[in-house]
Amino acid sequence: MRRITQLGIAAVFPICLANTAPAAAEISLIGAWQHCEPVKGCLKFAFLPNGHVIEQFPLAGSVITAYGHYHIRGTVLKIGWHRFAPPKVCAAGAGSADRKCISSRQDDIKGPFHFEGINSLVWSAPNAPPLRLARIEL
Repeated sequence: MRRITQLGIAAVFPICLANTAPAAAEISLIGAWQHCEPVKGCLKFAFLPNGHVIEQFPLAGSVITAYGHYHIRGTVLKIGWHRFAPPKVCAAGAGSADRKCISSRQDDIKGPFHFEGINSLVWSAPNAPPLRLARIEL
């Protein structure tokens, strides 16, 4: 009986050692990201595994939620927006004719990106300064 126990331990021991190797962290776009500026406020992105992206950003005192799809081709990230809530933001006025409204719509965006570690990425778009995003926990 003791011999069987020793053989069982001898067989299991190498398997346990093989499973104790540290797991390497994988860099992934999937998750929640944020960019904050003191005056403008924070942009928040949620990249989902199914290719959908959600962005929240401040506009004229409101928080806009944008919905779209993203695609990665090599080192280029492209987002195509298709819905915004609310679709426009209106300033309060005395009457409906006095109200000034601005669209919450934004253009599709495409540009190269690269990771700076696991929790930071830099995304560049034409005619805009690079956007530095930090991974956040929701």
